[in-house]
Amino acid sequence: MGDRQDNDFAVPAESGADGAARPHYRIQVMTGPPEGVLVARLIGPVPGALFADRVCGGLRDWGGERPFRCLLDLRRFEGLIGYDDFAFVATRRRRCAREDAPGRIALVAHGAFDRARAATLQTLFPADAVRGFEDIDSALDWLTAP
Repeated sequence: MGDRQDNDFAVPAESGADGAARPHYRIQVMTGPPEGVLVARLIGPVPGALFADRVCGGLRDWGGERPFRCLLDLRRFEGLIGYDDFAFVATRRRRCAREDAPGRIALVAHGAFDRARAATLQTLFPADAVRGFEDIDSALDWLTAP
């Protein structure tokens, strides 16, 4: 797929200068596949500000010619993304993506608590439909449906 953009960032587990172990985490933000879907995968204790920064970078790469479609894969995420971090992404989404066509945001997580974040996200993304899913396939089916 020619339109795939990859914005991958990982921090290796290692000891800091004080000897304390640093947590290992990884965040990957890319557009496609499937074509036109912005995918953000978070693994480990990704800091909320880094999440917001990488997703906004992905929005710049994604472009705004098509309706907004976003998959947030939180199945292996262990951290906390604050309301302010999501609000920052929501502001950028409004600047970068088409406003004339409602978007879709799928949040994929194993825990019911994490999937319940969809209701909070709905308040930040009022022009978009936001839903929580237990598996990637169901989320992608919903995101790519006409």
